[in-house]
Amino acid sequence: MRLGRSSGNGPPESISYEQLDSVENVTAPRTQTIALGVLVILLTIVIGPDGLVRAGCFLLGIVGVLVGFIYPRNYYQFQSSDWGKHKRRRWRLIRQRYTNERKFISVVRAEHAKRTSGLMTNNLESEKLNPKLFSILVVPADQPTAVTRAFEHEPDMLCIDLVGLLDPVDSEIGRGLVWSEIIGASRSNSLPLVQVSARSLECDLNACVWPGLWGVLIAAESVSTIQDLDGILSPLEETRNLPRSVQVAVLIETEVGLDSIPELISASSRVKMIVLGNADLIAEAPIGAGVDPFDSEKNLPLQNRWRNLTKSAADGGVVPLALIGTTLRSEELEKALETRIGFSVERVLEIARCVGFYGFLTVHPQVVKSCKYLGAPDGELTNSNGVSNG
Repeated sequence: MRLGRSSGNGPPESISYEQLDSVENVTAPRTQTIALGVLVILLTIVIGPDGLVRAGCFLLGIVGVLVGFIYPRNYYQFQSSDWGKHKRRRWRLIRQRYTNERKFISVVRAEHAKRTSGLMTNNLESEKLNPKLFSILVVPADQPTAVTRAFEHEPDMLCIDLVGLLDPVDSEIGRGLVWSEIIGASRSNSLPLVQVSARSLECDLNACVWPGLWGVLIAAESVSTIQDLDGILSPLEETRNLPRSVQVAVLIETEVGLDSIPELISASSRVKMIVLGNADLIAEAPIGAGVDPFDSEKNLPLQNRWRNLTKSAADGGVVPLALIGTTLRSEELEKALETRIGFSVERVLEIARCVGFYGFLTVHPQVVKSCKYLGAPDGELTNSNGVSNG
């Protein structure tokens, strides 16, 4: 790949695809427009005419400054340690040439992914025998800073949310950022997963299905949703030269969906995970002074229900996942822990494992951190729930 400078007569720089550390979408204020607006304001104040002309010139300067900030320039920013002290190069996106830009970025995406696909894996069989739960941390796609911070917690999988699992997400902004976030995840220790909506399925998949993506998470209660998803994924994989098939994690939020687990699993060979999203394990726990929220006797019917659902998923050859704290913000999670006697994140994780969940989906880094230090299964809980971890 060759990168030319916007000014000067020097030859363009050359760099191979494997030398790229990252590619991301960035914005920058229009400095020339802002500087011109400030200059007009100063000249108006110092030597400008009186009356309406002066007011008009002053207003024109204000508008120039605002335009510079409100309508920034868009760039793709390339980073490479091989460039030495100045590690970043930017390629400006111009609306009039967007077709050519899209072709160029598609080539870069495909070539970049060839170097990173070896870091990916679609084999989750080991998670069925792993005493440590498989962790998925959800972050909103329209907040790139939050995505970057999430890498520090090293979840097994990073779910980039285009839908709004907890808080609303600006889907338009999220779609514009999601590719760079996928590349960041594919170069980290976390597999990239993107949550898409059945209502905007084609738009969401067009934005996120690029080499480097592990899979997509979608809420579904019927086979038709999975079939629609499969029908859009197949041509995208072919035209964009994906080195591997995109996998699917199904989020089940309704009783109808829970009754259709075998059908949803068999709807496509892409389905590798089932997220039992009808109840959050923390929010589901009853409140009561002096009561253990997960007492194996008092809440045995609830635990048996979870155990039957996870067994149904596991029997179908997919990984059953729980929701933990996805309906609670950080301050609400702390309150939930304080108002339930004998309650802790570790306790919830222990129960999740012992009723048959192989992993969980959460919005809280605290839960991911606690999972890393989860010890051997609690023998008493394992026996009381009839689950063998041997």
